[in-house]
Amino acid sequence: MNKWLKNLLVVLAIFSFLYYLILVILDGYFLGITLLWPLIGIICSFLVFLDFKGKLPKINKVFASVIGILILIFGCYACLNLFFILSPKEKIPDDSVDYIILLGGGLKMNGTPSSSVSNRLDVCAELWKGLNSNCKIVACGGHIKPAPFAESIMLEKELEKRRVSKEFILQEDKSLDTIQNLQNAAILLSQQTGCSLQEILDSKIVIVTSDYHLSRALWIAKRLGYKNTFGFSSKTAKYAILNSYLREILAITKLQLRILFTGKPELL
Repeated sequence: MNKWLKNLLVVLAIFSFLYYLILVILDGYFLGITLLWPLIGIICSFLVFLDFKGKLPKINKVFASVIGILILIFGCYACLNLFFILSPKEKIPDDSVDYIILLGGGLKMNGTPSSSVSNRLDVCAELWKGLNSNCKIVACGGHIKPAPFAESIMLEKELEKRRVSKEFILQEDKSLDTIQNLQNAAILLSQQTGCSLQEILDSKIVIVTSDYHLSRALWIAKRLGYKNTFGFSSKTAKYAILNSYLREILAITKLQLRILFTGKPELL
């Protein structure tokens, strides 16, 4: 193994382990996409160890070329998705808003919001205060283990702490992903207001989420049949940017494959 490649693997391994530790300490996450970082660290460490022992097998030039081409293709594809992520249509209507849908983003092990979710709560509360006082907020988030309870429970409590009246908060506590968030929110609003599902989909609705997540959320809403949605996002903490945007690139890839092979999500 070339010296520069070995040094690169060592640096990457150290960075991956340290970054994972930072995410666990600051956001309480140790599962999901976050596990990618220690996995990268382990793989890099293993390769360096094999080279040190002289047991690293030689790689065929053709195989190495194929791997290089695949990495290049994935890199270009990731850049295209990143451009999509960074280009959300964020806008708030000048007049009134009928409903706000606050998308969940995960709980810490102790039942408190992560930095990402805390920022969403802040902008959601400020948005609600600046709009008409009759605007309902749908707090979305089901129970994803090992979290102690459904995320919507925490969202409601945190919104109340930010002086949003409880009577204007609706809990959607069944959904486990963004698609279910938006599906269940529309159904819940229809049930709670007595309006038809189509009337809800035609309403002026603001979707509140993080900046890295907004483009995908608006795309899903459009596929589900929301006709008049607006996006409002919160900033991502600097230390979480790399993990959040990598996660979103993979999530968009998953969504694209789902649409390609199943045609879902589809109109409600």
